[in-house]
Amino acid sequence: MRPPTSRVMPGAVAGLLTAIAFAVTPAGPLRAGEYMTPGFLDKSSRPLRLAILPPHADFLKGQAIMTAELVKEAAALETGSAKAIAAHLQEKGYAVRIVTADDLEKIPGLRERVTAFDHRYDEEWGRMARKPRQVRAARYSVGEGAAEICALLDVDGLALARVVAVGFSGGSQALTVILSFGTAVSIPYSSMALGVINGTSGRVEGYFFGMRNCLTRSLLNHPAEVMTKLAEWTLDDYPRIDQIEQVDAQTAAEPVEAISKDDEKSIADFEALLAAKASPSATPAPSPAAPAPSSAQPTPAP
Repeated sequence: MRPPTSRVMPGAVAGLLTAIAFAVTPAGPLRAGEYMTPGFLDKSSRPLRLAILPPHADFLKGQAIMTAELVKEAAALETGSAKAIAAHLQEKGYAVRIVTADDLEKIPGLRERVTAFDHRYDEEWGRMARKPRQVRAARYSVGEGAAEICALLDVDGLALARVVAVGFSGGSQALTVILSFGTAVSIPYSSMALGVINGTSGRVEGYFFGMRNCLTRSLLNHPAEVMTKLAEWTLDDYPRIDQIEQVDAQTAAEPVEAISKDDEKSIADFEALLAAKASPSATPAPSPAAPAPSSAQPTPAP
């Protein structure tokens, strides 16, 4: 097993992401994690007909003196991520439909239910981002709203994606190197967190997280390509439709393992984003400047 976002308010996130990005270099160019319940693994509670609800993406670009939120570019990531997730799951044998803006307008009651469900999922996602391994113990549920949406869409499960992309201008990258005396570098990246919900129980059956280094110009000019590579990496261990893995009772009853330091760093970043979203008026405390643990500069993926 490999180790392991609604628009965020720009004012709070700007200062926050600047502190995170300039203080610490990402630990590595690639990272991913997958967390599945026993029922998801043995196919007894795994949804086979999925609806992908509209993803939420945030795209922030670090500049020399500020961080800007790119709303138009984030919308392109949302469109690209939905198509990439659908294509990857279809390749694995699942029936998938993407919920479009037309669906939200034409299907009576769908928009209201999806909006309410999004808010409820964000609450649970905040807990999942902190303790993703609890997914394996079936600890997370989003309630009966899932069943209502699945009935309207004629599916048996829902998939919700949260995407974060962080890019840097040339000036901001140069400033990072100067301020750290050459021991740190700001590396652009994109990340995806996908939750899979059973349409009958409303329980989160699978949670998949992926992060890839990339180029800022790729995020800006080729968002679909970046999202395709990110979805492939994030969902690489998503079971094929005919794949069944039995989990013995002893393994299922074992306590959830302690979180690793690498996972802790990724989760801390996402927790910070969630905190900024929950309290948009709060001004986050700047992170103490510290050089990266290693001076090595990984080569960004194209």
